[in-house]
Amino acid sequence: MSNTSLQLFASQPPLQPATQRDVWLRRGTVSYPHAPGHWHPVSLSELGNAAARETFTTSTLHFAAAWTDLFRSMIAAGPDLRWLENGPGVGRDARIAYSGLFGRYVARAYLTGNENVRVLVPLDVAKRLLDGTPYSIVKCPPGHGLEADWIGLDGQRRLVIAEAKGSFDKAVRTWSGPDRLPDVLHTAIGQAQRTAVFATSFAGALPAKRWAIASRWANEMNGRCPTVIAWDPDEGPLDDDDYGALARLLHRCDVEGVLKGLGHADAIDTVNAQPPSPRLPGDIWLRVGDRPVDPGFAAVLGPVGIHPLRRNDDLDRVRLIREVTPNVALASLSSHYASTIFRDPLAYGEWASDEAVMPSSGGSDRFMQRAGLTIAWPTPDQDIGLTVE
Repeated sequence: MSNTSLQLFASQPPLQPATQRDVWLRRGTVSYPHAPGHWHPVSLSELGNAAARETFTTSTLHFAAAWTDLFRSMIAAGPDLRWLENGPGVGRDARIAYSGLFGRYVARAYLTGNENVRVLVPLDVAKRLLDGTPYSIVKCPPGHGLEADWIGLDGQRRLVIAEAKGSFDKAVRTWSGPDRLPDVLHTAIGQAQRTAVFATSFAGALPAKRWAIASRWANEMNGRCPTVIAWDPDEGPLDDDDYGALARLLHRCDVEGVLKGLGHADAIDTVNAQPPSPRLPGDIWLRVGDRPVDPGFAAVLGPVGIHPLRRNDDLDRVRLIREVTPNVALASLSSHYASTIFRDPLAYGEWASDEAVMPSSGGSDRFMQRAGLTIAWPTPDQDIGLTVE
């Protein structure tokens, strides 16, 4: 980092465990626009879980190789979130593409891990989902300009409209703050503001919390400070009827997207037909080392693609994949979560609780469960087992 940067940013981030990195976080609001920054730890397993869900729900499965090794092949050693060498991608277009992709991962991880956001559905998917319902998504005002990335809900009964931006901008003062904001964040704020959800029973757009999250990437060669800026104009909570109706629609859509991404589209009808239950027909009980994963619909992922797990003999495929590459991840969507969310999302314990991450037996940092989705990154010496009932 340059001497100028060192003067503007606080002292270097503290040393973190191997699966954590730090970013310079600025958290601003309309009432508190001059937000100072501070070093903020980012769990790589949290980031990996967010990347997995984004991969599944946006059908970008070819990007799974980016996170199935917990980003270790791309991140430099040291305390902060810094990419190796000159960062991923060669050329401006590739850097823009990677910045946008990782910006979505970081924004989803931040919102679900720190701001009690419970579900995020990509905007195009949400528009199709709401067609024929009392709700609609409209650009307001119509005309030029893009809309936000996601529609969702948080645990404070708020509609969430969120836009993520990734950047490799070289500016210093606009990112370090506290009295300036980068242009890319202003763009994100505009996209969130022009995205509106309307209900037939409500005059005007529904109130929303309009998140804009901008991430600025650092690498070994540019010496920039890895930075995340979060901005959240808040218009207040929804009423109970709108909140409950949108929860049922958005959570069902999210579960369907994850099941399709895991290669278990055939399980959607099963989940829909069954009452809430810890076990569902067609699910498996996955074990990684000595740790069991909640029964659910599972897959193994890595540079060789995604392979759903359904039977005991699928373990032969897992062994072959691990012989080709050690960088694999296992993903499983909980049967209990999926079936309960389909019936009554507000009754689900994890959704109703302020604590969204389930306790990890043994305290392993290579497991992460959030909103029913468990991602495990097995070490080379851990065996993998499954039980079908």
